[in-house]
Amino acid sequence: MEKQGGSDHPNVGETANARGCPARMRNRPCGRPVYDAPLGVDQIPVCLMHSLDPKKSDTEFQTEFERILKEAGLMEEGHRVADFYGFVFPSSNYRGRKFEVTCRFTSATFTQEADFCSATFKGYAHFSYARFTKRADLRAEFTHDARFLDASFMEYAIFSEAIFAQDAYFARAMFMQEAVFDLAAFNGNAYFNSVKFAENAYFSGAWFEGNANFYGSEFKQNAEFGLQYRPGESGPEEVCSFAGRANFGSVRFAGAVLFKNTAFMRSSENGCET
Repeated sequence: MEKQGGSDHPNVGETANARGCPARMRNRPCGRPVYDAPLGVDQIPVCLMHSLDPKKSDTEFQTEFERILKEAGLMEEGHRVADFYGFVFPSSNYRGRKFEVTCRFTSATFTQEADFCSATFKGYAHFSYARFTKRADLRAEFTHDARFLDASFMEYAIFSEAIFAQDAYFARAMFMQEAVFDLAAFNGNAYFNSVKFAENAYFSGAWFEGNANFYGSEFKQNAEFGLQYRPGESGPEEVCSFAGRANFGSVRFAGAVLFKNTAFMRSSENGCET
């Protein structure tokens, strides 16, 4: 099998091997040793962590992932930072993990199910521009700002009962399948402006303590902001509550919109299209 760093590409291979992985990580190149990926897998030779090779070693990848967490440096607002910028995750089974440092998953790609269920992020959580190609389970606790700006969720995205202790940023994110935020707690401001929901979006029982901004978002299918019981069901009805200002200006609802048992405690800005 031909390899990217082999003799068929002497100039590119020799340069990349001499300087290390050229993938950008924030304001610097990665610099890790170049991974010997099959020819044509990556546009340019990069390291194991940035390679798109679906057959790369998950064991080696996770070993390096753990090392980065353990040796996290680069202080950000008083928090150590683990930088995973642009990494391509062959697996991501982090259920129940406690991340003690700020984690930068910016521009990362999760090629399999991303399992962060019951995880706790003690520092800031950066998932902006991340791409979740499979099911994403983020029923986690975010103790600082959580950033999902411009993130892409290609399959089912579940944030049920997630706790956002500070601000949550989802501006311009894309949810290609169902997005579930049932019983999520947004204790800071929630920014969902210009988000595209291609399938049903559920916010039943969600709590918005701060301002909630849905300005310019588009709901292609049904949007549910209150819990609807089927005939014969019993139990206390959950209420989707907006304690701060709720902005639905220029929102487009293409399907049914349900605000059953939704409480708006302050004035809201509307101007929605249905």
